[in-house]
Amino acid sequence: MELNNKKNLKLIVVALIMMIGGSLLASRVNSNFGKTIISEIKINGFAGNAISAYLYTPKSIEMGKTAPAILAAHGMNNQKNYMANTALEFARRGFIVLNIDQPGHGNSTGINGDDNYGGPSALAYLRGLPNVDKNNIGLIGMSQGGFGVVSSAARAYPDGYSATYYMESEYTAPGSMDMTGADKLRNAAFCEGLVTELPVMIFVSKGSEAPISPVLQPLFNTKDPIVPNKIYGNITNGTARILYQPFEDHVIATDSPAAIGYAIEWMQQTLKGGNNIEPSNQIWGWKLFGTAVALLGAILFLFPFGSILLKTTWFKTLVEPQPEFRGFKGGAWWVGALITAAIGPLLYAWSWLHSSVFMPGLFQNNTMWPLNMVNPTVLWNMILGVITIVLLFISHYLFGKKNSMALDQYGIGGIGWAKILKSLLFAVCVIFPVYILVVYFDKVWYVDFRIWVVGLRPLNPARWSIIPSYSVVYAIYYVPIAMILCAYLRFNRGTSKIGTEMAAAAVMLVIGMIVWLALFYIPILVGGPLPWGKEVMEVTIIAMSAANSFPNIFVIPCMACILVYFFRKTGRIYTGVFIVILMVAWFNVGWNMFAVAL
Repeated sequence: MELNNKKNLKLIVVALIMMIGGSLLASRVNSNFGKTIISEIKINGFAGNAISAYLYTPKSIEMGKTAPAILAAHGMNNQKNYMANTALEFARRGFIVLNIDQPGHGNSTGINGDDNYGGPSALAYLRGLPNVDKNNIGLIGMSQGGFGVVSSAARAYPDGYSATYYMESEYTAPGSMDMTGADKLRNAAFCEGLVTELPVMIFVSKGSEAPISPVLQPLFNTKDPIVPNKIYGNITNGTARILYQPFEDHVIATDSPAAIGYAIEWMQQTLKGGNNIEPSNQIWGWKLFGTAVALLGAILFLFPFGSILLKTTWFKTLVEPQPEFRGFKGGAWWVGALITAAIGPLLYAWSWLHSSVFMPGLFQNNTMWPLNMVNPTVLWNMILGVITIVLLFISHYLFGKKNSMALDQYGIGGIGWAKILKSLLFAVCVIFPVYILVVYFDKVWYVDFRIWVVGLRPLNPARWSIIPSYSVVYAIYYVPIAMILCAYLRFNRGTSKIGTEMAAAAVMLVIGMIVWLALFYIPILVGGPLPWGKEVMEVTIIAMSAANSFPNIFVIPCMACILVYFFRKTGRIYTGVFIVILMVAWFNVGWNMFAVAL
């Protein structure tokens, strides 16, 4: 027992070092090792909303001097942290950078699309800063940050900026051919990935067809295919146009050396000032490495800290004898594992198509579940939960009763409501230290815990208010799947080491999603069109489902490990289930956009 405590304490120290050290590294890189001042500000939007933003100000700007500036805007369902890579690179080059949360995103108020996506309000604020050179302002937007923020700002202030950069984006809103004001767009660059999963945004079937896009060609004043990397028009008079086509997809753009490099290259050509560091000289990767280490440390922390809490006087009453395994064996185990692995991916795209992402569906956005891009997973989890419950009953009546399986085998026996509530409190206590660190590093160092598109963020009051409603939905799936894993699908009949059993459960739950993603992306990566969907809206939603599925590759196996680990520690599913549903709700609620006002 003492040896286990020492091991757990060592793991806690390692996890803390990862969280603190990773965040410190990310913070140092983000501030260009102390050469940039970063502050979080609030902008009063023209529509009465509040726009949260990071302001990057290089210390090299002398008192009374002005510098070129950049307005940076993330894509739909992202936050300003996603554009931090771009922001820090421009700050390194002597640019002042205003990196905003769009309305309904991050810490900004309102819902998605409010206040013209925040574009005019943000540009007006940037132009009002005394050290900004008003004749040298560039606008950069990724996806919705382009057609929403950049385009609306450019239309509102046609002479208020000098250059634009559309990162995986376009001038018009997706599905719109309205080019009003396009002729006045100043020095515009477009970066469209060759293997983007959203070519429909520019009315083509695959990224490599961007040169013949009907919404790009008019901007270039040509009916011929656009030649990538060739400047059309004239930079001096503001009519310049250029198309960049790196080998990348839509989702990777904000973490792409090519997309960020082209943004730097274009702004250095079209704006005056800065220090002209080569576009290829980029350090943001170290920031991402730091936030990734911090996130991995956060997940690691949950296991040893939870194990130590279970040895305390108050929580040790949650520990019950490990129930005897009477579940599937041999071929039956493999059949059960295959069914478990396949159900989720088979229903994933269907759930997106039938939720209310872009049109009315089976699950409408509302004040209890107001996050538009989370709600497809709400429908997905509800359906998976119902199917899993049905399979649970079928398995019990066809197999479990013959093997005298009782509530203990399902991990739910012998505990009353008092212990269930104590299990919930236990889960809160396990997660709480991680949340405190996330809040601290966000407020003091302006960094998150993140690996690419999956991460942990502090919750503002509006987001806290919907944690319960989303947690309930995730419980509909995670309670029965925990029972299935613990009652029927323990690896090697429950005799394996805990790490082996955790790994087996993780692979079982995530392998199907990996196959699904491979089936979607391989045709695109080899130069083909999107593999699924016939109608434009159908193609778009399936592509959005693929783009938003990457977090599952990290989240699902982590949650499987938590379920197995705490079942092995307590003999019951409650502690693990509560940790999982709170963690999943935290991740989804923390990052996603509001489509309905609370």
